[in-house]
Amino acid sequence: AVGEGEEWEAGINVTLCPLRQPMPAPRLAFCTKPLYSMEQHPTFLLQWLRYHVEFGFDAIDVYDLDGSAAPAVRALRRSFAAGAAPRLTHISLFPRGWAELRNLSFGLEVGGLGWTGVDCVQGLQQTHCLMRHRNLGSQWVISWLSPDEYLGTTLLLPHPNGQVDCGEADCSPKHGLHMYLDSVAPNISGLVLVNVLFGDAIGTEGLAGNENLPVVERFLRHLRLTPELRRTPVYQRSRNCGVFASLVRPSATISMTWEVSRPYPEFHTTLVSQDLLRINHYVNMHKPRLVVSADALAEDTAAQWVWPVLRQQSLLSVAPEDAVRVQRPKQVFSRLARVALEALDTDRDGALSAPEFAVVGDSRAYSGDKDMGFSAVKGLDLQLHSVGVWWSPGDDYADLFAQMDADG
Repeated sequence: AVGEGEEWEAGINVTLCPLRQPMPAPRLAFCTKPLYSMEQHPTFLLQWLRYHVEFGFDAIDVYDLDGSAAPAVRALRRSFAAGAAPRLTHISLFPRGWAELRNLSFGLEVGGLGWTGVDCVQGLQQTHCLMRHRNLGSQWVISWLSPDEYLGTTLLLPHPNGQVDCGEADCSPKHGLHMYLDSVAPNISGLVLVNVLFGDAIGTEGLAGNENLPVVERFLRHLRLTPELRRTPVYQRSRNCGVFASLVRPSATISMTWEVSRPYPEFHTTLVSQDLLRINHYVNMHKPRLVVSADALAEDTAAQWVWPVLRQQSLLSVAPEDAVRVQRPKQVFSRLARVALEALDTDRDGALSAPEFAVVGDSRAYSGDKDMGFSAVKGLDLQLHSVGVWWSPGDDYADLFAQMDADG
């Protein structure tokens, strides 16, 4: 010890760490909705993330409820050359409490069915996303997207397909999107985007089931914007061509509530033409949820610019050592069995028969619904998804039923 009035004579070794250069603020970012049960289809997640990187997003925050998205995030990072990967952040939400949260969610009754736990945390996720990107200095951010929702455009493409004339510059959709965002008036806090539903024509719904093709190549027809729908104010429309998401300036936005944003007093939001920017919603990605007559659909191949890149991404796979197996609480399946009985027991005899159970597989109970409204079977489908059950129309439902019918 050194006493009062004494001098310190011993040398001190100090190691100086090099100053880390701060990363540049993201120009365009998006945050995923809280993801869960992604382990069975990691290719969908890989394609979706890579698409938005190619479209110009330089920061992506992946919100993961149960750890199932982590392998796909690692695989995507490996697919980029050193130094070329975007700012890709994996964020775990409630890693220990997700099972309890899921159990709680099954007690929330809406129309006789419980919502999935994701609905309990979306507000938290959106707020975290907005505050995080305000702190990072991001110029623009979309605060929530799902793997079947892609930012799309028709006009922000190079000639001859779009209206972007970039001369000798990088003539790409990314360039067109960046040019457009740079042109937005400084008093605009957010761009309101509509939802365009991609579906299948009656009799062709099985033709788009090749998961080896990119989602944006499998589904090339969306619901038309009918004259009647044009006359309907956009905020009063249903899921098709209705308001669905917002691309906002974090520094000018107070808060986010689902698809709309609240700006600071000196700013305001504006609705964007669906030809300029929109959400392409591929609702048939896992099974036919929207099947209508052919004349109700319009062809759309605007995303063909990215097909070659996504085909290559589809060839990538999650490394065996990265594979995850998410444990599902037994209480959830007990609750789910009761929900299935409520939704599918049409003869009300207190038990499910094989034909009643098969309704979950063919989607006809709701696939003709252009508004994508709520139905009992659709709600059950969402609940099955929430516990990692992904069944397709081609599955053998008689065999599945026999496996599950423990008491005969």
